[in-house]
Amino acid sequence: MKKFTTILASLAALAALNSCEDDKVTLNMPAEGSYEMQTPSFASSLTMTEATGAELLQFVTNQPNYGYSASLVYSLDVALDSSFSTYETLSGQDTASPIIEVTQEDFSYALCNLHGFGPDYYEEQAPETVYVRAQVSVSNTDNTTLTTETVTLNNVTFYHVIMGKRTIYLIGSCSGWNEPSEGNKDALANWTLTETAIGSNVYYNSFDLEASDLMFRFYTELTGWDGGASLGSQEEDANVLIDDDFDGLIYTGKYTYPGKGNWEISNFAGGLIKMTVDMNEGTVTFELGKAGEVDYSKYACMYIIGSCSGWVEPAEANAEALADWKIYDIGENGIYYTPKSVYMATAQFRFYKELTGWDGGDSLGYKEADEGTDFTLTDGEFSSAYVYPGKGNWQFPDDGGNWWYLEVDTNTGTVTFRITEAPEGGEVPDTPTVDETLYVMGDMNGWSATDGYAFTQLSDNEWYLGSVEIEAGVGFKFANPDWSVYDFGGDGTSPVIGQEYNLSKGGANISLAENFEGNITISYDGENYVALFKEAAPGDPSGIYVRGGMNGWGTDTAWEFVTTDADNVWVLNGVTIDEGTEFKVADANWGPIDLGLGDPLVLGQEMVMVPGGGNITMPSTATVNFTLTLNGEEYTILVEAQ
Repeated sequence: MKKFTTILASLAALAALNSCEDDKVTLNMPAEGSYEMQTPSFASSLTMTEATGAELLQFVTNQPNYGYSASLVYSLDVALDSSFSTYETLSGQDTASPIIEVTQEDFSYALCNLHGFGPDYYEEQAPETVYVRAQVSVSNTDNTTLTTETVTLNNVTFYHVIMGKRTIYLIGSCSGWNEPSEGNKDALANWTLTETAIGSNVYYNSFDLEASDLMFRFYTELTGWDGGASLGSQEEDANVLIDDDFDGLIYTGKYTYPGKGNWEISNFAGGLIKMTVDMNEGTVTFELGKAGEVDYSKYACMYIIGSCSGWVEPAEANAEALADWKIYDIGENGIYYTPKSVYMATAQFRFYKELTGWDGGDSLGYKEADEGTDFTLTDGEFSSAYVYPGKGNWQFPDDGGNWWYLEVDTNTGTVTFRITEAPEGGEVPDTPTVDETLYVMGDMNGWSATDGYAFTQLSDNEWYLGSVEIEAGVGFKFANPDWSVYDFGGDGTSPVIGQEYNLSKGGANISLAENFEGNITISYDGENYVALFKEAAPGDPSGIYVRGGMNGWGTDTAWEFVTTDADNVWVLNGVTIDEGTEFKVADANWGPIDLGLGDPLVLGQEMVMVPGGGNITMPSTATVNFTLTLNGEEYTILVEAQ
């Protein structure tokens, strides 16, 4: 009997071993192209309106086989081009389902984002083509993503969706383990993380907590303990200790959704902890601060935009560059101010409530018009009313190079500025190198310094820009990239083509009464700046360049010919070319002007150019002046050493 019992025990052990072997799984990536999405019934036409916003759009995919019963996560990408150069990612009602269902509101909101539309800016769109694709991956497993082929949706009409910043909830020992239910909404009002921007899907807040053993997770909705909205350290309802996983004072890790596991920090010393939940990347970040220090990121803010901050555009892409140029509503009473003094090398600025771009409607300035007004501090202080929306700058040409306190009172509609002492440890920032290149900046190029709109400086008091096109009604000014040296506008009238037009520093935006194609010359006579718009004439080689090895055979404006007072004579002065460098004279497209020489170049000798001729070789290193002349249909070139 004892022998028989031993045999049974041995068989049981063997069975258990075989069972463990059977439980092992191997992930096998499905074959490429095996993950597919059906063409939906609305592919030929889709009209979405506010009335249908809650209705679901259904995108049906298959469930790929990864070799075992894997936990899969599905999502939908939406784009306006088939290459998906820019796209929005939407999660379905059930992220674990291969049938991806999204509301028409969310789909319309994604299209608003792709078009750059926000709460204060929207343009009606004709029915358009939209591209979608689905993605699937194994939950919390890298390098497992599969993507379907692109599906085209034709004749899509969407509506303007205005959404606010969303919130999620911190639930744990710090918040008293209040149940995440609608009945506890007021009790949890101070335990929320808010989106960094509308639709960003990245949530953050800072909490000043007492010393304790800290345990917590997050809930995306107030649907109760088991409503499926929990976001935790793991699926199981148990603590995961992360004490040893901090890198210095920062912890970063993945989360599980839905997941009810708590993150645990034992013997938390108390003080600030900043929490960030990135629902695009599926990660959490916890940053420990020092007890008693202030985390200003938890307060509403405005941005200081001006020469002091380098005229960086108030856009989300520039949030980091503008991190030190904020005023905060620390008292949560509508009064925004600088908690630490800011250094104003040049005191020229206005404020923006949101990072929605130059024309997002969130600017707050001295006046509505986009122009500066000069002021002087009296006994080190200044106060005035503001205009919202307003793009007029406060300018203090006599009071730069100081530390400032700035305040905006939204209750009274006023601002207060004053000179203060440098903050503790405050250092004057390095003065950045200023680019003094003059540009046309306006609606046609996003009010930024861009290629094709840069002037060539011919002398201390003259600038030239050839081959430029400006549409009628488009607003623009002349300025250097950060507006700190030049900021030339007009008097509210339109320039007359061919007639000199007086410019004024900080003047109004300029616009032309008719479409313009030609060149612009700006000159300074010691008192006034003057612009001259000259239309391109037949045969006028504006946009003709010396192109060669010295400039990558490109069309840099520094190598562009400019017109002279003499008909059919153009010059390019003061350029340096090394011995042996090859070049030609040509337009931007190598036709109809593509000029070379049949004979070696002789400096100081006028030579006839050959259409389509060979490359010209520089006989010796020199700084030279070019003169290009058109006689009938024949071009000649004169290259003279300075």
